[in-house]
Amino acid sequence: MREDPVEKKASMSQRVYDRMADSYDPLMTMYRYAPAVREIVGNALDRVPHQGKVLDMGCGTGFALEAVAARRPDVELTGLDLTPGMLDICRNKIPTAKLILGDFNKVDGYRAFSNGEPAGLDEDYDLIISTGAVSEYADLEATLPLLRDHLRPGGTFLNIGIGRNPVNLISGMLWRFRPRGSRDFMTACERAGFQKVTRQTIRWRWFPTNVLKYAVSARKPDA
Repeated sequence: MREDPVEKKASMSQRVYDRMADSYDPLMTMYRYAPAVREIVGNALDRVPHQGKVLDMGCGTGFALEAVAARRPDVELTGLDLTPGMLDICRNKIPTAKLILGDFNKVDGYRAFSNGEPAGLDEDYDLIISTGAVSEYADLEATLPLLRDHLRPGGTFLNIGIGRNPVNLISGMLWRFRPRGSRDFMTACERAGFQKVTRQTIRWRWFPTNVLKYAVSARKPDA
C-alpha cells in the first residue's frame, strides 16, 4: 500500500527532530531563538487570566512552555508534539505540564505521553502558542480552524514562524519544511476566522532571529 504523503512527511520530520533532540536547546540558544521566544511569549501572558490555560502546538523541548511556567505558575500547561525525544526533555523541564504525543495534522491519534492512553485537547485555552511548528508543518486550511475552535472566545493564537528567504529555504531542506512568508500566514489566519491578525516585533537584540523569524498574533472573535 502506498504511504500517505502527510504521514510520510510527519515520519521524516519525527526522525529529524528525534536525532536533534539533545542538541536542540543549545542550538536554538546559540542563534538567540530560544530567548527571543521567551520574551515574545512572556509579553503575551498579560492576556491570560489567573489560572488560565495555555497550549503549545509543536512544543518540542518546551522552552516556550518553560517561559510560561516561570512567569505564571498559576497557569495550566499543555504541550503537543510529534517527537518522543523532544517530549522527554520537555517532561524533565516541566513535570507539571500535560504532554501529548501526536501530529496536529492527524487529530484522531493523540496519546498521553505519560502512559500512552488516548488523549484530547480542551476547547477553552486562553492562549495557544506555536514556535516553528504550525506555520512550517501544518495543513493550514485544516489546522488553523481547529486551533480557533480550541480557543475560548477572545483567546489568542501566537505563532512564531520561519520567514521565506534564501537562508531559511536552505534550513528548510534540513528540517523538512518549506517556509511560508508572514503575509501568506496572516492571510491564512484571516481566512480561518481569526481577527486582529497582527505582526509582532522581534527586537534587534535577538539578531539573527529578528531577521530569520516572524511573530504573528491573532484573536478568536468574542462570543
